[in-house]
Amino acid sequence: MAKTAILIVNARKPGHPDTYYPWLDLCLRQIERHDRSSDYQIYIANGEIEAEDISVVATYPKVKVFAYRTEKTGAAQHSAGLDFLIEQLDEDIEYFITLDSDAFPIRDRWIETLINFIETAATVVGVYRDEFVRELEPFVHISCLCMRKQDYYRLGIRFTDCHKPEQDFSHFATGEWLKRHASLVGLRRSNVKNRHFLLGGVYGNLIYHHGAGSRNPIFRTSLDLAHNEEIWSDLREDIFSNLDEVITEFLG
Repeated sequence: MAKTAILIVNARKPGHPDTYYPWLDLCLRQIERHDRSSDYQIYIANGEIEAEDISVVATYPKVKVFAYRTEKTGAAQHSAGLDFLIEQLDEDIEYFITLDSDAFPIRDRWIETLINFIETAATVVGVYRDEFVRELEPFVHISCLCMRKQDYYRLGIRFTDCHKPEQDFSHFATGEWLKRHASLVGLRRSNVKNRHFLLGGVYGNLIYHHGAGSRNPIFRTSLDLAHNEEIWSDLREDIFSNLDEVITEFLG
């Protein structure tokens, strides 16, 4: 199988509650746990990376860390960081997978599974965000997205160009890819049990995405902020204390 890059933009906000939770460590641990045999390289753009993150990253193999600074914040910083990492890819990289730091695999051979979709049916495959379907057309979400490097350039849509105020940049990218006749495969939410309509999602029985790992849990379709905060905090504690038990709960 051709070599795959895993792209992670790590830009935690100083002072944010989740700054004290080692999402990046958990993400890297799950990658190593579930795919030790694949030919992959991890590329990390370290925005406001903390010293403890740097020491954690050094304990994992197959990781390249790049200093990345920008005046942009939030989603604009994330989209620009992904483009920055794509520009750093080695020539032998054929595919790339984007991962949010609070998203990670829960099954062995997850890389092979994603690549198989690309080789047999799709231009892009990834987490299928349809939780906002009443207000927003479903789209392939950047929390876990896989495509060929050459297709990214061929389609001519940079992630940075897709950032629009009040709009998820991967939603805009999905629309632009479809206009260019790209074929998309979405990993649908596969939870049997949900604690929240968005937080704590398992997709395609393959990827877990916590949601709002480095920001406050504010969502366009949920105005009960206290309820969101409570679930967000309790679920985070459970994930870090007993991940496998939580995944088993969600998958029934």
